[in-house]
Amino acid sequence: MRIAIIGGGAIGLLFSYHLRKEFHVTLYVRRDEQLARIREEGITQYKEGKACKRDVKVALMEEDTVFCEEIILVAVKQYSLPKLMEKIKNQAIDKTVLFLQNGMSHLGHLEDFKQKEVLLGVVEHGAKKRSDAAYEWTGVGQTKIAAFHSSVNIENIPFLNIWQQLLGDVFPLVFERDYHDMLMSKLMVNALINPITAIHHVKNGELLQNPHLYSLMKLLYKEVDFLISPDKREEKWEHVKKICQTTSSNFSSMERDIREGRKTEVDAILGYILNLGKKQGKALPITECMYQSIKAMEWKQTSGI
Repeated sequence: MRIAIIGGGAIGLLFSYHLRKEFHVTLYVRRDEQLARIREEGITQYKEGKACKRDVKVALMEEDTVFCEEIILVAVKQYSLPKLMEKIKNQAIDKTVLFLQNGMSHLGHLEDFKQKEVLLGVVEHGAKKRSDAAYEWTGVGQTKIAAFHSSVNIENIPFLNIWQQLLGDVFPLVFERDYHDMLMSKLMVNALINPITAIHHVKNGELLQNPHLYSLMKLLYKEVDFLISPDKREEKWEHVKKICQTTSSNFSSMERDIREGRKTEVDAILGYILNLGKKQGKALPITECMYQSIKAMEWKQTSGI
């Protein structure tokens, strides 16, 4: 079974390395430099001081690329999706497509997909890119997957069964029934942890240790919990705190993006929540403040001031 993995960031490298053990994987990247380096070196995983290398087939992602693989795994950032959506949508109808993005902005485009097996995933691993051909596995978590169409039984998809049976012990996979609840839960985690850690340049665990940052996180949650049904609000808040604890020594992806001068996914996370609030006539001043603070940091980096 062949898998096309689109995106050479930390998540693309992580999934290429692990899925390569049981599948024929091709990693599609957009830069010649990364292409050459992975061809020469393979992909190296660093975990707890140990380095392990695995050879992975790599190809350049071009305008006329046609995927011959049965599975397409999309591991690019949310803001890179618009250019890819049309290309992926026009692939063969029998392909399985798995999206692994933060945020929920891409949901509105999926109704037009002709593929029946459109899957949505949430990645709970910690991964940090060290070079074009290496990443550090900073936190072992799991991948949650749900089907976009309710008529699809993900337990009957061969690709996922092989993954779960042969790789599940090392690279865990969890099947979820409700993609909206799954993505909303991850959105809450990203909305609360990412901007605060990015603005204050702290690790995730400090949101629990610093009483002022903890209060700020709780205030932000109280403002956006209208997105969660009342009976699940306490459960989701505890889940956010658990993620802070289990990833306490990690910097969030948004903090790393700001620190390393990259564009963040704030539009797909806080921007998405602000749009939902606007539709419901809700004022979200704390969310707006966080959003504008991150955008100001991005602007400062790109303006050169």
